[in-house]
Amino acid sequence: MTAEQVFICHGRPRLLIDVTQGTFFIRGWDGDTVRIEGYDGEIRQRGDKFYLDSSLPCSCNVYLPRRSEVYIDGINVEINMAGIQGKGRIDCTNGSISIEDWQGDLNIDCTGANARLSQCKGDIRFDSGSGNLDISSSQGNVVCDTSSGSITIQDCSGSISADTGSGNVQVANFRGPVHIDTSEGDAMLQSVFSRNVYVDSGGGSITAVLPGAAPGRWQLTTGSGDIDLQVPDNISSRFDFEGRELDVDDLNLDILVREDDGIKGRINQGEGTIRAASSSGTISARRVSAVATAESQWQVQDEEALQILRLLEKGTITTDEADRLLAALNGSGEAPSELED
Repeated sequence: MTAEQVFICHGRPRLLIDVTQGTFFIRGWDGDTVRIEGYDGEIRQRGDKFYLDSSLPCSCNVYLPRRSEVYIDGINVEINMAGIQGKGRIDCTNGSISIEDWQGDLNIDCTGANARLSQCKGDIRFDSGSGNLDISSSQGNVVCDTSSGSITIQDCSGSISADTGSGNVQVANFRGPVHIDTSEGDAMLQSVFSRNVYVDSGGGSITAVLPGAAPGRWQLTTGSGDIDLQVPDNISSRFDFEGRELDVDDLNLDILVREDDGIKGRINQGEGTIRAASSSGTISARRVSAVATAESQWQVQDEEALQILRLLEKGTITTDEADRLLAALNGSGEAPSELED
């Protein structure tokens, strides 16, 4: 193995890797030097930029000061990164990507590589043909665009915009706006607390475990797929079901309107809005017991947050204003001044 090479930098290091095939172990550390071991190719330094270029298979361990930037361009790469505070971009064809404890924006563009991200903080953009994306225990806005890859997001907060062809989308224990658009993929949502959830699928099915209290606005639409909803007893929402096959009698709705292909009603005070529509699939909904730990970290049950949702529901504040108020509330734990009047 090539001996460790140590480089001095005076600003924020930028690591630029351009390879055909390689394996890279990259870690942020508390030192102020860049250390690279196991790399047989040429390393070029220009100021605080470090270039690793190779047309041959290669591998190396890289230790960067935590405040660094990483840019990787490759065909078949195995990447394991952690502990960095900065921007990152990965452009590859195939391989695998594992990123942990990253603070900063990430942009991943790949054809078939799978990516797993955990304990990240920042905006994430993932564009793939058939690669899968798995994000856990992270905060930030996520934008995903895949043809056939699946998307799994759990124990996170921020916002989600997911667009897939035939890939499935699963969101669990999430707090923030959710927008999912699929052609044939299924969508599964559980313990999602948001003032805005939108799912539109051409032929996929939609399964959702709704949050208790005031759930905000949910719009679930599919062409030929089924919709299955689990509705907790303590929910406060209006319901609008539209479809040829409706199996919602177990909800015991306070019926407002009943038509041949639709039912409108409410449970409790009707503070939220749930709309489910399927052109040719079956819509089923049933009541379930509210979970004993309903006041979990993923469901804002305090009066200030519910007041924000009620103001949004009435049109008193805009979506952006609601986002800002909720963000301030979550960050400080105190009621924002806009709610004191």
